[in-house]
Amino acid sequence: MDSTQVKLELFNDNYFDLFEKEKNEVMTSLEGRVLKSVLQKNNLPENFRSLVQAHLKKNSAHPCDEVRQDLAGTPAAEKDLRALYARLNREYFDGGMAVRIEWGKNVKTANRRSLRFGSYDSRKKLIRIHPRLKQDFVPLTVLELTIYHEMCHDYLPPVKRNGQWQTHHRDFKRKEREFRHYREAMHWEKAHWAKLLAPSPPES
Repeated sequence: MDSTQVKLELFNDNYFDLFEKEKNEVMTSLEGRVLKSVLQKNNLPENFRSLVQAHLKKNSAHPCDEVRQDLAGTPAAEKDLRALYARLNREYFDGGMAVRIEWGKNVKTANRRSLRFGSYDSRKKLIRIHPRLKQDFVPLTVLELTIYHEMCHDYLPPVKRNGQWQTHHRDFKRKEREFRHYREAMHWEKAHWAKLLAPSPPES
């Protein structure tokens, strides 16, 4: 028996935070994309092809925003973290933030699976940003969102709910989404984060 293989991306519920649409609409859109790829197969039984086409036609009235795989914008060559921090402080926190910010240590070895873009030390009131975000291919909005995210940690500290401390609680997420380029920056991170696992080239 002939079989058709379709490659699927596995993701958790956090994936759906990248969209403004409801989860069911996102699922409908993803389902449509998978089924359209199935229709590209030449060896599909005609009765199955007709069934898929009818299903797609029935659900075509549920559009969803596509994830942009690339984000045009200013590169993160502007390396003045203090200036970026000061502007974000004025724009989103009425100038009320009082923390320090600096680049983190430039690690020369590749990360295997993940990369922490930034961190916040509440005892030192210090934000550290990973120096790989200096690279020109990283949009400025991604660097700004990283700084803004760490500022939110100072503005909205962890809360204890049901006996557990939560850092990214509901109020934190709501404040984070106020960043005007939130969706664009998150989409870029999802599409390109693996590129940041490699060490940065030496600065000229």
